Amino acid sequence: WLDRARGPDGAPPLVAQWHHVDAALALADGRADDADATLRDGIARHPDAAPLHANLAALAAARGRHEEAEAHARRAAETDAGLAPAQKALGEAAYRGGRLEEAAERYRRAVAAAPAIGPETWVRLGTLALRAGDRDGAVNAWERACSLQPEHPIARSNLEALRRAGAP
Repeated sequence: WLDRARGPDGAPPLVAQWHHVDAALALADGRADDADATLRDGIARHPDAAPLHANLAALAAARGRHEEAEAHARRAAETDAGLAPAQKALGEAAYRGGRLEEAAERYRRAVAAAPAIGPETWVRLGTLALRAGDRDGAVNAWERACSLQPEHPIARSNLEALRRAGAP
């Protein structure tokens, strides 16, 4: 289907979604380099396509290219502030950089836009809440993580530790 959508010259159609789907299929097939190239081509053709920047941010982070990941996540968030994956990626960058208040704010934006974005985001929010002295916030976040993944080992362990220590 994607190949049939190409023009007579072999160029992809002039829609950013084509690049998104092609990259997702390449990743599903284990072809990360092809996905990377497709996303870069898509961004070159559609520089304001926030989802392409967010996807390249996630791929770059997974490949250990954290500065590049942050740059693409920032570009995605500038274009679409409600794009949860971009906010999550910026939260990860801030967390890695020790900017914990910024990380918490970015994670809050991510879960506000997409509450089911993933248990790891809720685990991080819980950890940051506990570090800030907000035990109730930590419990709430870890319970949300467990609602997404009932046996999440870190969330479960953290909840049990707080309960043993006398937290609600």
